[in-house]
Amino acid sequence: LFGSLLIERFSPIEFVPLPPIHPRRPIAILNLLPAEEPIQPTRLLPNGVAQIVDGYAAVNHFLNKIDVAELGALVVMAHGTESSAESPFRLPDGRSWALPTNRGLPPLVILMACGNDEGNLVWDANRLLEAGSQTVLAPLGRPCPDAAGRFLASLLPAWQSGTRVGDILLDLQKDSDSDRSARLMQLIGRADLRMSSEVQLEELD
Repeated sequence: LFGSLLIERFSPIEFVPLPPIHPRRPIAILNLLPAEEPIQPTRLLPNGVAQIVDGYAAVNHFLNKIDVAELGALVVMAHGTESSAESPFRLPDGRSWALPTNRGLPPLVILMACGNDEGNLVWDANRLLEAGSQTVLAPLGRPCPDAAGRFLASLLPAWQSGTRVGDILLDLQKDSDSDRSARLMQLIGRADLRMSSEVQLEELD
């Protein structure tokens, strides 16, 4: 059923019109992988697609300085704790960490880390929806770092071109090589979120 069926988790029963995100709103990637990590998925991204913030100190400074809610999208890339008893991400020094919500969140948040089979990242995604995000993509299971980079390199430019995030995920899941990337990703929230300067009829109040 991959590429044919899309499940929206924690999606509202009744939809109000959702205007598109303006293309001027930037995309930021918080890269919390250790610098010595042999595979850095962000290196697979096309130039200019997103601002990449490397390392915990820079990430912490960025989150405290920037109005995060004004971003178009935010990607968190890290190792996962794979534990439902602690925060979902593992910092290079071994501490667990979670994306803070006290300064708001952008409409689209993508969590790219290893989760457990009970869905600890999916449950954390629901926390982010409650904090103001419209759509969260999070894996159920353990994505491959190289595949995660290729997934983002396909998804982010397609979303910037005006395609709905649910349609992009559905299309990427058709690839038989996506079992460690797109096929693990769960869509929590709204699948109709897109980025464009032009409003379509169904997006009008």
